Amino acid sequence: MINMFDAFSGDTTTPVQYFKKRDGYYDTDNHWVSEGFDDPTVISVTPMPFGDRDAGIAGIELKAKTTGERTPAFMKFTGINELKLNDRIAIYGETYKMVKELKHKASGFYIMIGTTILEDSN
Repeated sequence: MINMFDAFSGDTTTPVQYFKKRDGYYDTDNHWVSEGFDDPTVISVTPMPFGDRDAGIAGIELKAKTTGERTPAFMKFTGINELKLNDRIAIYGETYKMVKELKHKASGFYIMIGTTILEDSN
């Protein structure tokens, strides 16, 4: 594999808000602190719609389904920052939950697949 580190510049990336998932833990006073998210930081990624556009599975879609109408959109995020499952990225007025990790660490970059979630979801 080639190293793609130099490919991530201001011409190919966009700044996004990154929310790192924090697991629950006990503080210094032995009180349980619930899981949640760290304060947002700004990272640069290359966002690309993920899905087969010809088959109609790219972007948010409204469908008549028994469980509801809204089908989530998927986005592929590529960058030099390591993202983990369940982390969040806010971009274009949407929040994406990281649901799939693609293995490219040896090449110097990371790829995650995110799905849209409602703002009040965990």
